[in-house]
Amino acid sequence: NYYQRLVDKNKISKVYFYTRGISPLTAKFYRLGYSCITKESLFKLFFNFDVDIEYIIKSGLFCKKTGILYDMFQNRLIIPIFDQKGLIIGFGGRLITNLKFPKYLNSPDSPVFKKSRCTYSEFNFKIINKFKPKIGILVEGYMDSIVLVQNGIRFSLASLGTGISRYHLQRTFILTQNNHILLCLDCDLSGKEAAKKSFLILFEKIKNSKLRISISDIDKFKDPDEFTYFKGGFAFTNYIINNTKPGIIWIEDLCYNFHK
Repeated sequence: NYYQRLVDKNKISKVYFYTRGISPLTAKFYRLGYSCITKESLFKLFFNFDVDIEYIIKSGLFCKKTGILYDMFQNRLIIPIFDQKGLIIGFGGRLITNLKFPKYLNSPDSPVFKKSRCTYSEFNFKIINKFKPKIGILVEGYMDSIVLVQNGIRFSLASLGTGISRYHLQRTFILTQNNHILLCLDCDLSGKEAAKKSFLILFEKIKNSKLRISISDIDKFKDPDEFTYFKGGFAFTNYIINNTKPGIIWIEDLCYNFHK
C-alpha cells in the first residue's frame, strides 16, 4: 500500500505509466507502485512504527552503504511479486530515470522468495482465466506479461527477467489444458540463447510425451512489450499465430542460420 499510495502523489510515476501505455485499471490490478527518489523515506516509515532493525534488514527492501540503510528500489516503478496464494513475497523495481543504474532489480532471495522458483503473474493468471487456456505464453519480463494481459492476451506468464528455469516451464505446463507452452522471449542474441536453453532443458522429457514447446520470434521489435505498444494486441496475436514453430524446428533453423 505504501508504494501504491506514492503513485497518486507523484507526477513522475503517472507520466511513466502514461508513456508506457499502462492504464490505471491495469496498475491497480497488478498493484503497481512507485518508490520515491528520497533514500530515507521508507526507512523512516519503518522507524516510526518501531520495527526492529533486524527485521528491517531482513525485509530485503534496503541496501547498506557507509553504515546507512536506504531504499534499494528508490526512484523505480514497483512491481509486487505474489506467490500462488496471492501473498506478496518480493518486489521487482524498474528504473524510471537515471540510466546509469541497472534497469531492473529484484528482491534478494529469501526463505519465501527465490527468483528461479517464482513465475510472475501466476496468481493473476488464475484470477483472469476461470478455465485453463489451451496454451500458455512464457515471456521474460514483468512488463511483457502485464501489457499482454492489458491487450487481451490473458494467458501469459513471466520469468522475472531472469533465465528461464525448469520450474518456470513446469508451472506453465500445469496451467494449460494442452500442456503447450509458447516461448516468446526477447529477440536479441541473449533472448534467442534463452529460448534454446529453455527448450533443451526439457527436451528429454517432452520428446516422448504430450508436452509441447513452441517458439516465436518477433525480430522487428525488442520484446512483446514493445510489439504491443506499437502494434496492439490483435497484431501481436496474429503475428505469433503465423510465426510460431515447434521448438525442435526453431532450434534447427537457428543452428542453420548461425553456421551458414
